[in-house]
Amino acid sequence: MSGCRNRSRARQRVCIPWTIDLASPLLWIDTSDPSTLLADSNGLNTVKDKSVNRQNFTQSTNSLKPTITTAEGLPAILFDGVNDVLTAISTSRNYQYPFTALFLASTSSLATAYNCLFDSYQDAGGTKPGNAFFIKSNGKSAYYGVGVSGQPNYDGTGAITYTTNTPFLFAVTLTDGNVNIASRGNEVTDGAANFAYANKTTPVGDTIALGAGPLFSRYTPWTLREAVFLPGVDPRMRKLASGAMLWKRGLQRLLPSDHPYKLKRPMIGE
Repeated sequence: MSGCRNRSRARQRVCIPWTIDLASPLLWIDTSDPSTLLADSNGLNTVKDKSVNRQNFTQSTNSLKPTITTAEGLPAILFDGVNDVLTAISTSRNYQYPFTALFLASTSSLATAYNCLFDSYQDAGGTKPGNAFFIKSNGKSAYYGVGVSGQPNYDGTGAITYTTNTPFLFAVTLTDGNVNIASRGNEVTDGAANFAYANKTTPVGDTIALGAGPLFSRYTPWTLREAVFLPGVDPRMRKLASGAMLWKRGLQRLLPSDHPYKLKRPMIGE
Protein backbone atom coordinates (compact mmCIF):
# COMPACT_ATOMS: atom_id res chain seq x y z
CA MET A 1 0.00 0.00 0.00
CA SER A 2 1.44 3.34 -1.03
CA GLY A 3 1.63 6.27 1.32
CA CYS A 4 0.71 8.70 -1.44
CA ARG A 5 -1.78 8.06 -4.25
CA ASN A 6 -2.98 10.04 -7.27
CA ARG A 7 -6.51 11.38 -7.35
CA SER A 8 -7.94 10.56 -10.76
CA ARG A 9 -9.47 13.97 -11.48
CA ALA A 10 -7.12 16.54 -10.03
CA ARG A 11 -4.00 14.35 -10.19
CA GLN A 12 -3.20 15.46 -6.69
CA ARG A 13 -0.91 13.44 -4.46
CA VAL A 14 -2.72 12.31 -1.30
CA CYS A 15 -0.47 11.19 1.55
CA ILE A 16 -1.68 9.10 4.48
CA PRO A 17 0.11 9.46 7.84
CA TRP A 18 1.37 6.29 9.51
CA THR A 19 -0.45 5.66 12.80
CA ILE A 20 0.22 3.46 15.84
CA ASP A 21 -2.58 1.01 15.06
CA LEU A 22 -0.56 -0.21 12.05
CA ALA A 23 1.99 -1.64 14.50
CA SER A 24 -0.64 -3.89 16.13
CA PRO A 25 0.13 -2.43 19.60
CA LEU A 26 -0.36 -4.50 22.73
CA LEU A 27 -1.48 -1.34 24.55
CA TRP A 28 -2.27 2.11 23.19
CA ILE A 29 -3.32 4.94 25.48
CA ASP A 30 -3.82 7.97 23.22
CA THR A 31 -5.06 10.95 25.20
CA SER A 32 -5.17 13.16 22.09
CA ASP A 33 -8.36 11.28 21.19
CA PRO A 34 -11.09 12.82 23.40
CA SER A 35 -13.39 9.85 22.82
CA THR A 36 -11.04 7.67 24.91
CA LEU A 37 -11.32 9.90 28.00
CA LEU A 38 -14.39 9.45 30.19
CA ALA A 39 -14.67 11.89 33.07
CA ASP A 40 -17.11 13.41 35.52
CA SER A 41 -16.95 16.43 37.82
CA ASN A 42 -14.50 14.59 40.10
CA GLY A 43 -12.00 13.66 37.42
CA LEU A 44 -11.11 10.92 34.97
CA ASN A 45 -13.04 7.66 35.32
CA THR A 46 -11.68 5.74 32.34
CA VAL A 47 -9.04 6.00 29.65
CA LYS A 48 -9.74 3.55 26.85
CA ASP A 49 -7.07 1.35 25.35
CA LYS A 50 -7.15 1.74 21.54
CA SER A 51 -5.35 -1.56 20.94
CA VAL A 52 -7.27 -4.74 20.12
CA ASN A 53 -6.70 -5.88 23.72
CA ARG A 54 -9.01 -3.16 25.09
CA GLN A 55 -7.17 -3.06 28.41
CA ASN A 56 -8.89 0.07 29.68
CA PHE A 57 -7.51 1.88 32.75
CA THR A 58 -10.02 3.15 35.30
CA GLN A 59 -10.40 4.85 38.66
CA SER A 60 -13.64 4.76 40.69
CA THR A 61 -12.40 6.49 43.87
CA ASN A 62 -12.94 10.22 43.46
CA SER A 63 -9.92 11.28 45.50
CA LEU A 64 -7.61 9.14 43.34
CA LYS A 65 -8.83 10.35 39.95
CA PRO A 66 -6.44 12.28 37.69
CA THR A 67 -7.86 15.11 35.60
CA ILE A 68 -7.90 16.06 31.94
CA THR A 69 -5.58 18.90 30.97
CA THR A 70 -4.18 20.35 27.74
CA ALA A 71 -0.68 19.95 26.30
CA GLU A 72 0.40 21.17 22.87
CA GLY A 73 -3.23 22.12 22.27
CA LEU A 74 -4.45 18.53 22.74
CA PRO A 75 -5.93 16.64 25.70
CA ALA A 76 -3.60 14.95 28.19
CA ILE A 77 -3.91 13.31 31.61
CA LEU A 78 -2.70 15.22 34.67
CA PHE A 79 -1.78 13.24 37.80
CA ASP A 80 -1.58 15.23 41.04
CA GLY A 81 1.63 13.58 42.33
CA VAL A 82 -0.06 12.76 45.64
CA ASN A 83 -2.27 9.72 45.10
CA ASP A 84 -3.71 9.82 41.57
CA VAL A 85 -3.50 6.54 39.66
CA LEU A 86 -5.27 4.63 36.89
CA THR A 87 -5.43 0.85 37.09
CA ALA A 88 -6.34 -2.13 34.93
CA ILE A 89 -6.54 -5.88 35.41
CA SER A 90 -3.34 -7.74 34.63
CA THR A 91 -3.49 -10.31 31.82
CA SER A 92 -0.97 -12.68 30.26
CA ARG A 93 -0.21 -9.98 27.69
CA ASN A 94 1.55 -7.94 30.37
CA TYR A 95 4.19 -10.64 30.73
CA GLN A 96 4.74 -11.66 27.12
CA TYR A 97 8.20 -10.87 25.80
CA PRO A 98 9.67 -9.26 23.85
CA PHE A 99 7.96 -5.88 23.81
CA THR A 100 8.86 -2.19 23.63
CA ALA A 101 7.11 0.31 25.91
CA LEU A 102 7.04 4.03 25.04
CA PHE A 103 5.75 6.88 27.20
CA LEU A 104 5.28 10.49 26.09
CA ALA A 105 5.03 12.67 29.18
CA SER A 106 6.34 15.59 31.20
CA THR A 107 6.35 16.47 34.88
CA SER A 108 6.59 19.56 37.05
CA SER A 109 8.57 17.66 39.69
CA LEU A 110 10.93 14.69 40.01
CA ALA A 111 10.97 14.81 43.80
CA THR A 112 10.24 11.11 44.31
CA ALA A 113 13.29 8.83 44.28
CA TYR A 114 11.67 6.66 41.60
CA ASN A 115 9.03 8.46 39.54
CA CYS A 116 6.91 5.68 38.11
CA LEU A 117 5.24 5.76 34.68
CA PHE A 118 3.93 2.19 34.72
CA ASP A 119 3.99 -0.51 37.39
CA SER A 120 2.87 -4.13 37.31
CA TYR A 121 4.49 -5.17 40.61
CA GLN A 122 2.15 -7.29 42.73
CA ASP A 123 4.14 -7.69 45.95
CA ALA A 124 7.04 -5.91 47.59
CA GLY A 125 9.15 -9.06 47.83
CA GLY A 126 9.20 -9.66 44.09
CA THR A 127 7.81 -13.19 44.24
CA LYS A 128 5.24 -12.52 41.50
CA PRO A 129 5.75 -11.18 37.95
CA GLY A 130 6.24 -7.46 37.61
CA ASN A 131 7.87 -4.60 35.70
CA ALA A 132 8.23 -0.93 36.62
CA PHE A 133 9.50 1.95 34.48
CA PHE A 134 10.87 5.09 36.15
CA ILE A 135 12.54 8.45 35.82
CA LYS A 136 14.67 8.87 38.94
CA SER A 137 14.98 12.07 40.98
CA ASN A 138 18.42 12.66 39.39
CA GLY A 139 16.84 12.66 35.93
CA LYS A 140 18.08 9.22 34.92
CA SER A 141 15.89 6.48 33.51
CA ALA A 142 15.44 3.19 35.36
CA TYR A 143 13.84 -0.22 35.07
CA TYR A 144 13.05 -2.82 37.74
CA GLY A 145 11.65 -6.26 37.07
CA VAL A 146 11.02 -9.66 38.61
CA GLY A 147 12.89 -12.68 37.34
CA VAL A 148 12.72 -16.36 38.14
CA SER A 149 15.73 -15.69 40.36
CA GLY A 150 15.97 -12.21 41.88
CA GLN A 151 14.89 -8.78 40.73
CA PRO A 152 16.98 -7.42 37.83
CA ASN A 153 17.24 -3.65 37.72
CA TYR A 154 19.01 -1.03 35.68
CA ASP A 155 19.64 2.68 36.10
CA GLY A 156 20.36 4.72 32.98
CA THR A 157 23.88 5.97 32.36
CA GLY A 158 22.89 9.61 32.38
CA ALA A 159 23.56 10.06 28.67
CA ILE A 160 20.06 11.48 28.77
CA THR A 161 19.00 13.62 31.72
CA TYR A 162 15.27 14.14 31.96
CA THR A 163 14.27 17.57 33.24
CA THR A 164 11.07 19.02 34.65
CA ASN A 165 8.49 20.87 32.54
CA THR A 166 9.94 19.41 29.33
CA PRO A 167 8.19 16.74 27.23
CA PHE A 168 10.12 13.53 26.65
CA LEU A 169 9.56 10.16 25.02
CA PHE A 170 10.98 7.40 27.19
CA ALA A 171 11.24 3.81 25.95
CA VAL A 172 12.20 0.44 27.41
CA THR A 173 12.68 -2.70 25.33
CA LEU A 174 12.36 -6.00 27.20
CA THR A 175 13.18 -9.51 26.10
CA ASP A 176 13.46 -12.55 28.29
CA GLY A 177 16.96 -11.94 29.64
CA ASN A 178 17.73 -8.53 28.13
CA VAL A 179 16.80 -4.96 28.96
CA ASN A 180 17.47 -1.98 26.74
CA ILE A 181 16.70 1.45 28.17
CA ALA A 182 16.77 4.46 25.90
CA SER A 183 15.38 7.92 25.45
CA ARG A 184 13.13 8.07 22.41
CA GLY A 185 12.38 11.75 22.68
CA ASN A 186 15.58 12.34 20.77
CA GLU A 187 16.60 8.74 20.03
CA VAL A 188 19.73 8.98 22.17
CA THR A 189 20.45 5.71 23.96
CA ASP A 190 20.58 6.06 27.71
CA GLY A 191 22.19 2.68 28.17
CA ALA A 192 21.62 -1.02 27.77
CA ALA A 193 21.93 -3.95 30.10
CA ASN A 194 22.12 -7.70 29.70
CA PHE A 195 20.95 -9.80 32.60
CA ALA A 196 21.36 -13.54 33.00
CA TYR A 197 17.79 -14.08 34.14
CA ALA A 198 14.44 -15.36 32.97
CA ASN A 199 11.34 -13.25 33.48
CA LYS A 200 8.41 -14.65 35.36
CA THR A 201 5.59 -15.06 32.88
CA THR A 202 2.64 -16.33 34.91
CA PRO A 203 -0.25 -13.81 34.83
CA VAL A 204 -1.58 -12.91 38.26
CA GLY A 205 -4.93 -11.34 37.44
CA ASP A 206 -4.24 -8.45 39.79
CA THR A 207 -4.01 -4.70 39.13
CA ILE A 208 -1.43 -2.84 37.05
CA ALA A 209 -0.95 0.90 37.32
CA LEU A 210 -0.52 3.74 34.85
CA GLY A 211 1.05 6.99 36.01
CA ALA A 212 2.11 5.76 39.45
CA GLY A 213 3.53 2.92 41.55
CA PRO A 214 0.91 2.56 44.32
CA LEU A 215 2.52 -0.51 45.91
CA PHE A 216 5.53 1.59 46.90
CA SER A 217 3.70 4.97 47.09
CA ARG A 218 5.50 6.31 44.02
CA TYR A 219 3.43 9.24 42.77
CA THR A 220 4.48 11.99 40.37
CA PRO A 221 2.64 14.99 38.84
CA TRP A 222 2.83 13.54 35.32
CA THR A 223 1.22 15.12 32.30
CA LEU A 224 0.80 11.94 30.28
CA ARG A 225 0.18 12.26 26.57
CA GLU A 226 0.54 8.73 25.22
CA ALA A 227 1.59 5.23 26.29
CA VAL A 228 2.28 2.50 23.75
CA PHE A 229 3.42 -1.12 24.10
CA LEU A 230 4.67 -2.56 20.82
CA PRO A 231 5.23 -6.27 20.22
CA GLY A 232 8.84 -7.20 19.50
CA VAL A 233 12.04 -5.16 19.33
CA ASP A 234 12.02 -3.97 15.70
CA PRO A 235 14.05 -0.70 15.55
CA ARG A 236 12.22 0.43 12.42
CA MET A 237 8.85 0.03 14.11
CA ARG A 238 10.13 1.90 17.17
CA LYS A 239 11.26 4.79 14.99
CA LEU A 240 7.93 4.88 13.18
CA ALA A 241 6.11 4.97 16.51
CA SER A 242 8.35 7.64 18.03
CA GLY A 243 8.01 9.77 14.91
CA ALA A 244 4.23 9.42 14.84
CA MET A 245 3.85 10.19 18.54
CA LEU A 246 5.98 13.32 18.39
CA TRP A 247 4.65 14.71 15.10
CA LYS A 248 1.10 14.36 16.43
CA ARG A 249 1.96 16.91 19.12
CA GLY A 250 4.34 19.08 17.12
CA LEU A 251 7.30 17.83 19.19
CA GLN A 252 9.40 16.47 16.31
CA ARG A 253 12.05 19.07 17.19
CA LEU A 254 13.13 16.67 19.95
CA LEU A 255 14.44 14.23 17.36
CA PRO A 256 18.09 14.33 16.25
CA SER A 257 19.05 15.53 12.79
CA ASP A 258 19.74 12.00 11.56
CA HIS A 259 16.39 10.56 12.62
CA PRO A 260 14.35 9.46 9.56
CA TYR A 261 11.32 11.41 10.78
CA LYS A 262 12.98 14.59 11.96
CA LEU A 263 11.89 16.56 8.87
CA LYS A 264 8.91 14.56 7.69
CA ARG A 265 6.05 12.75 9.33
CA PRO A 266 6.08 8.95 8.91
CA MET A 267 3.79 7.99 6.04
CA ILE A 268 2.20 4.69 5.03
CA GLY A 269 4.24 2.80 2.46
CA GLU A 270 7.51 4.66 3.03
